[in-house]
Amino acid sequence: MTKRCICQICTCGRHKCPHFPNGLPFGDPADPCRLTEYRNRYTKHPLVNTKSCKPDTIPMMSEDPLGDKTTQRVDYVRHPIEKPYIHPKEVYRPPDGPMDTLTNYTKEYNRKPLDPPKPVKLTTRRVPGAFEGVPTYRTDYRKWPVQPPEPHKPDIYHPPCDPFDGNSTYQTAYVPHKEPPRQSMKPPDAAMHSCDPLAERTDYRDNYIKHPLPPKTLKEVPEWCPNPNPLDDLSNYRKDYTPKNQGKQPSCKPDTRPFQSADPLSDDTTQRTDYKKWPDVRPPPREPEPYHPPEGDMATDTTHRTDFDRKPLQKIESCKPKDRKKVPGKFDGNTSYREDYRRWQTEPVRATMKDVYQPLCEPFEGIPTYRKDYIDHKAPPRPSMKPPERAMVSCAPLDDNTEYRNEYTKKYVAPCPAGVLEAGGNVGYQFKEQDAVGHKWYEPTGMTAVE
Repeated sequence: MTKRCICQICTCGRHKCPHFPNGLPFGDPADPCRLTEYRNRYTKHPLVNTKSCKPDTIPMMSEDPLGDKTTQRVDYVRHPIEKPYIHPKEVYRPPDGPMDTLTNYTKEYNRKPLDPPKPVKLTTRRVPGAFEGVPTYRTDYRKWPVQPPEPHKPDIYHPPCDPFDGNSTYQTAYVPHKEPPRQSMKPPDAAMHSCDPLAERTDYRDNYIKHPLPPKTLKEVPEWCPNPNPLDDLSNYRKDYTPKNQGKQPSCKPDTRPFQSADPLSDDTTQRTDYKKWPDVRPPPREPEPYHPPEGDMATDTTHRTDFDRKPLQKIESCKPKDRKKVPGKFDGNTSYREDYRRWQTEPVRATMKDVYQPLCEPFEGIPTYRKDYIDHKAPPRPSMKPPERAMVSCAPLDDNTEYRNEYTKKYVAPCPAGVLEAGGNVGYQFKEQDAVGHKWYEPTGMTAVE
């Protein structure tokens, strides 16, 4: 490519060519550009005043007579009531043929010969000799001689001999006493006065004595001498940002005049362009296949009829066991409890009296366990766990290195060549021309600006 515009030379994306600075290429160059995306899409349409939604205040009137039909009368029409149909009960008909009472239980669990059960009674173990011992119950719960309680006899009521004076218990116990009225606890409203003189001596007056001040010396004020050098009013802003000779930036405000065109309104839409009307072709009708009945006879046998056929019945034998025969001999009623726990002839245990406790008359000579084990030690007071309130001071220098300073080093950013061209610098391009669209074309010269 021999030439490039500002849009192609720019590397920062902020410099662009002014498109159509003098109007449309097919219009008058003296007129400004009136073609914008907003005016191309959003055209002006005639506006109609919005109709008010407020209903008219005129009452609704009708010359028709008033109808007495309501929703209830129109929807709920009276119909004749008929008696409900009663379904007649079917007559029970017993099944024909004998009942098949053969079940899996009677077929698989038949009667088998059983041997008589053996007795579960354990063999008795007898220890020779008499039992010598006293049970715990007799030792703990002994019979004590207790005297029978005397019956309680209520006291015989004796009426008083003095005549009734008519005074109740309340009048006798609570006798009224004439006491003076209680003094009020409310403080008096009068101010408190004191005859003592006012003690105007304060701690400030006693400790801070007034001393004579030394004479005040005046400080010499140096005479102001103006600077003989002229004022340098050139600031960093004026030094770095020098004025550039650039044209006036055109206004981005759209023109308020409506866009008019003499061409007729195009009524083509996306629907009309993409969806065209095609000639309809009716599909040929499909002829149904003729019905062919299946060959042969229909098999009416079902699985139920094939598997569950009629079988001969047999009489069910009773499963009730027959009565056992009585075993000859005498009934042995001894049990393990009667043979192991037999009643023995023992003598009652006599009660023994405990000795009465008698305290010692001599005084105690010695050291108690508390004084012997717990000796008083003089321990120093426990130091406070509260941290000191003074600030933490360190002699080490401040380490102000951060991860940003160590990892992210400053890199050189080259200036945009388009901005240097607009400022009048040389970056290897020379201005050639500007077309009607607004592109500024530059040719490479082979020379580059010195950084």
